[in-house]
Order: sequence, then structure tokens, then C-alpha cells
Amino acid sequence: MWWRSLRHKRVRERSPSAPAPEKPASLEQYFQESPEGRAFLDEVFNATPEGRAALEEHFRTSAEGRTRLGRSLSDEISRGQPTFLEALRWDAALYASHMFEPPQIKTGLALLREAVRLSWQSDAFFCLLLYRLRVRLAVHRVPVLPTVLHHVCAMLWQLDLGKNAVLEPGVYIPHGKVVIDGIVRVGRGTMITPWVTLGLTNSIQGPSIGRDVLIGTGAKILGPIQVGDRARIAANSVVFDDVPPGATVAGAPAKVVRVSGDEENPPDRAQPTAMGSGHPPASPSCSR
Repeated sequence: MWWRSLRHKRVRERSPSAPAPEKPASLEQYFQESPEGRAFLDEVFNATPEGRAALEEHFRTSAEGRTRLGRSLSDEISRGQPTFLEALRWDAALYASHMFEPPQIKTGLALLREAVRLSWQSDAFFCLLLYRLRVRLAVHRVPVLPTVLHHVCAMLWQLDLGKNAVLEPGVYIPHGKVVIDGIVRVGRGTMITPWVTLGLTNSIQGPSIGRDVLIGTGAKILGPIQVGDRARIAANSVVFDDVPPGATVAGAPAKVVRVSGDEENPPDRAQPTAMGSGHPPASPSCSR
């Protein structure tokens, strides 16, 4: 009937229309949710000094910025940590070679046997083993145990390795009494002798140590600097500046006293044993 069609028409007029496409509620939402906005924001903050300064100021002054920065740094450091078995295999092989005992690590059982033997013979290896275990527990966010292992190493062997340090597989620490603090990276094949400090100056960024580096007894390497591969740091040196690859530095503050070419210091050259014994070198070069 005609009145029914009129009633249906009035119902259709009163029914809500289809929702309009949503628009960004604000400029901030646009920058956060759209790929184009995020790309533009990254370009502004990364490409201009003013943008980088504003971003650093935000992270320093706001509680949210500091929290996000800390979480980002923690995730980045966790991704850079080696796996436990990889680190154990390299560490065991390096310690065994320094003890003039060629490692025989072909199976998992052989690796376990070698780790037990080295832990019995070298307290420094056992402490490094606990550090590797502590790192993996921290990566998997296991509570309490990483802190307990850290205190055990610090009290018994005076080996204080910060939670932001990344030690590549195959780092040789012949004895304890070593402090590593801040965001520090230590390359494979590096020897760190007693009373060494890898630390900070005025920021959380510490030194980055290359591969096959020899750090003499009592040396201090401080600040966000780069130490190149196969460098030699003389005993009791205090390093504030970058060290070129293959260079030998000595003094306080440290100065370059020699730069060796690849033909004089090949990467696979055997490390000297005098530094590994904890005694100071006979000369500032630390490489003879």
C-alpha cells in the first residue's frame, strides 16, 4: 500500500548514512601511522643537524623519550650478542691454543669435555663462561639470575663486564681484574690483560675494539673511540683518540709510536705470551 512505501521511505531517511572514510586525527597521528609520514620524519631528524639536535633533546628531557631510547638500545645490544654455543666454541678453542694445547672440538660432547677441562685449569675461562651464560639469560629476559652471575664474577674474579658490552666469540682474558662499562664492542681474537678498563667519558658510548687487538696490562681506553684491527695498546697507556689498524700506541695520553703494515703483522700471527702472563712488556710496543 502507499502508506507502507511512505513509511519505508521515512525509515531510510532516518537511518544513518555510511561512515565517511576516517582521516588522520592530527598531524602527530599522520607521522606515526602512515609510511610516508614516518619516512619524512626520519629524513628530517637524520639529515639535518637541527633535526638530530631536536631528537637528542627530546630523548634527554622527556621521560617517554628516555624510556623508548633505553628500550631501543637494549634490543639492539641483545640482537648483537652471540649465541652461547658459538661463543663457547670460539672461547674454548682460543684458550686451549694459548695453553699450547690444540683444541679437539668436533662434537658437542667434545666441546662439553673441553669446557669442563678449561674451567678446571683456568678460573678466567670459567668466569667468561659464566658471563656468556649470563648474557643469554638476559637476552631471554630471565630475572634475577643474570644479576647473581654478574656479582659472582665481580666478587670472585674482579671481572666487571657491563650489561651493554658485546664480546664477540673468541675473546681472551687470561686473568681477572678487568672493567668494561658502557656500550662497548670487543672483536674476536682480542687479548685483554689484567687491570684494563674499557670505559666512558661523558656519554654512554664506550670504545669499539677491533679484532686481534692486544691490550697491555693497566691500559685505559675511554670514550666513544675506535681501535682498529691488530692494534697494540702498551701497558699503562691511557687512550682517548682513535687508534689506526695495526698501530702501536703508548703513553698517557697515548700516542702512536709505530704503524705496522700487513706484511709485518698478518691477521693470523700468533699472539705473544708475555702479555698473557700478566707481566708488563719490556718495551712500549707490546708486540715483540
